[in-house]
Amino acid sequence: MKGSVVGYDDPANTPNVVGTLSLLGVGFKNEPENFIGGPPDFLESVVNKTGAPLHSGQFQTDETEAITVKPCKPPKNGKPEKCKKSKIAELNTVANPARPEVGRCNKQKGSGKYSDKACTIPAEPGKGKYEFNPAGS
Repeated sequence: MKGSVVGYDDPANTPNVVGTLSLLGVGFKNEPENFIGGPPDFLESVVNKTGAPLHSGQFQTDETEAITVKPCKPPKNGKPEKCKKSKIAELNTVANPARPEVGRCNKQKGSGKYSDKACTIPAEPGKGKYEFNPAGS
């Protein structure tokens, strides 16, 4: 197998805890077959070493829930460790439409690229207050 399974995750570009992941298709092909503005990228399978690659459509709908936690504080004086929930993540398709990313839209002390707290409206240079930070960065 090679390639990717591309689907729909709603809501996009909106911080939310719960969403819906939908993998759709027609016949054995996934719909869509690429990210917005990106090259074709779909899942293929080869049954035997000499066979031609075949589309391998994936069909599924799931409820998704994003739960993130800040690092736990170490226990003190025999008390249990404390973990706090952090800001929720979002699926952002604005920062890079060809490669949607999961992350957070954070307010910046300096200048950011976006003027709204969902990181969906690009700001004029030097006037943005928010920046999209991919998960893990």
